[in-house]
This record gives sequence, structure tokens and C-alpha cells, in this order.
Amino acid sequence: MDNQQTVSVLIPMYQAEKYIEEAIRSVLSQSIPAEIVVVDDGSTDSSLAAARRCAEGNPRITVVSMPHRGQAAARNTALSHAHGEYILYVDADDLLTEQALEALMAGFEEDPDAGIVCAMCRDFISPELTEEEASVLKINPEPYYRMLSGCTMIRKEVYDLVGGFDESLPSSETAQWMLRMQDAGIRVHNTAYVTLMRRYHNTNFGRVSRKTQLKSYMEIIKQRRKKDA
Repeated sequence: MDNQQTVSVLIPMYQAEKYIEEAIRSVLSQSIPAEIVVVDDGSTDSSLAAARRCAEGNPRITVVSMPHRGQAAARNTALSHAHGEYILYVDADDLLTEQALEALMAGFEEDPDAGIVCAMCRDFISPELTEEEASVLKINPEPYYRMLSGCTMIRKEVYDLVGGFDESLPSSETAQWMLRMQDAGIRVHNTAYVTLMRRYHNTNFGRVSRKTQLKSYMEIIKQRRKKDA
């Protein structure tokens, strides 16, 4: 398996100026030199400039700018620019752990029939928060399994089979995609390695856009009921 050429790490971002450079550095520090595709979804802060600074002189990094169309569209755009056989999405405010890519690739070697390797996540509170701000955030004190960006490496051929993300959904497009993946019978292999540090801060989408998230969940439920009818 030629790890040098096979992995694409995709980072969709929106208003991520505080965190995107650290996220990119966590990918660059991996033992496997993956391709990195950053897609800016029409940010109005300095996210795009920050990503371009990281990309200067580094042919491994591609930065794409698009009008604001939402997370699903940004994910699909990133996927369309990927050249690797193995795809890993990373949220722009999160971090890969040391040897994360190596651990995920090892999962495919352990289970060659797997279409997806799922690892573990550890939560952390962003260090710039005040003690008062941090006190209201509830994080899981132990590592845990969840099919999150940064925890799930997926063979490119699975996207060819299942398709991309539903751009009609304002959020929760990954949850809907995972349901479609399960319907397709894709084999998942779990590895007990923490590959993702999941950042909690004041502007996590799930906290500030709860109504949007609930609306998306309701739409997904409607889609499932219609499918099963």
C-alpha cells in the first residue's frame, strides 16, 4: 500500500480564522504526507487568508474558495478536488492526533474488506476561553467512538457508490450520508486509537445553530419514512 499517494484530507471551513492554521498543521505533522484540500465556504473573516498562508510554497495543499452554500456543498466541492484513494474529512476547528493517519490506514490493512475505518475521539475545551466560558461547556471525559470528521477514513470508491452529501440539508449532512452508507451495506472496521481532538468553543455549530440542526434531523426522518413506505 503506497501511503505516500493515497490519502486526501479534506477541510471544509466557514468563519474558522481562529483555528484553521492549527488544524492544517496537525495534518502536516502526520507521518503520512497526505494531500490536503481546504474549501472556504464564503467566510467573511480572515479564514481564507489564513489557509492561503499555510499553502504558500507547499504543493500538498490546495485551497479553494466558493460562495457561501453550506457545509454539504463545501464537502462535495472538497471531494471533487481529491485525488487519493482514501478520504478523511477534518473539521476546521478540530485537530488530528499524532499518527492519526497511520492508525487509520492500519485499520484497512487489518480488515481489507472494510470500506470505512472508524477510530476514537477525545473532547477538549479550547484554551482561549475564559474560566467562566469553559465552565458551561460539557465534554466527555473519556475517549469515545463516533462517526465524526477526523475519526472516519473512507475509501473513495464508497463515495462513488453512495454518492456525495445532500446539499438540500442546512446541517447534519454527514448523519444522513452515514445512513445511506449503512443501507448500502458498507463494512466498517473500528480501531481503538484516538485520531481526533474535538474542540469545544463558543461558536460550535451544534451549539449556536440548534434549531437548524433539529430542522435537518426532522428532514432526515421524513426522508427515511418516505424511503421505508
